[in-house]
Amino acid sequence: NKMAAQIRLVGRIKWCPRPFLPAAVARARESMAVLPIRVASTDSTEHPLERSRRLGRPLSPFISIYRFPIPSMVSFSHRVTGGVLSFALWTATIGYVESGMSFQELLTFLESAHPYVLIFGKFAVAWPFCFHGINGIRHLFWDVGYGLNSMKNVYLSGYTVLLLSLLAAMGLAYYKH
Repeated sequence: NKMAAQIRLVGRIKWCPRPFLPAAVARARESMAVLPIRVASTDSTEHPLERSRRLGRPLSPFISIYRFPIPSMVSFSHRVTGGVLSFALWTATIGYVESGMSFQELLTFLESAHPYVLIFGKFAVAWPFCFHGINGIRHLFWDVGYGLNSMKNVYLSGYTVLLLSLLAAMGLAYYKH
């Protein structure tokens, strides 16, 4: 088709005379065919999921089928721990103020718990702090350009953050004054 060749030619050249371009576009629009849209019949009593199974169509993917890379998981966890720590700090502060307990009474209450419950509780409190702090240091290094030169370093720093935060939290959980 001569007109299609002209349109392709106009698309390939970087500059063309202004009067030629609108005419070529108008001719191209005139020659475009409008195809009718096929709509599936709606008079069927078959459920859409049953129809999809019968036709062998897959269901929409759910988040559980994806394998997220460690950098995105560490980034997401950094944001979640930041929100959790903020919420926990406000809740604990308001709870402490409203309880009317002295600090010594609170410590006596916490120390009366079973040792395994105490260690688990200390770990549950320490890990978000450790993870968020160590990952924050990782981000400070990234802000000045260290550790971003390869994806290998990004993955390695993510695994390092996880390992160091777990070790630090375990150390704090088992620490006895």
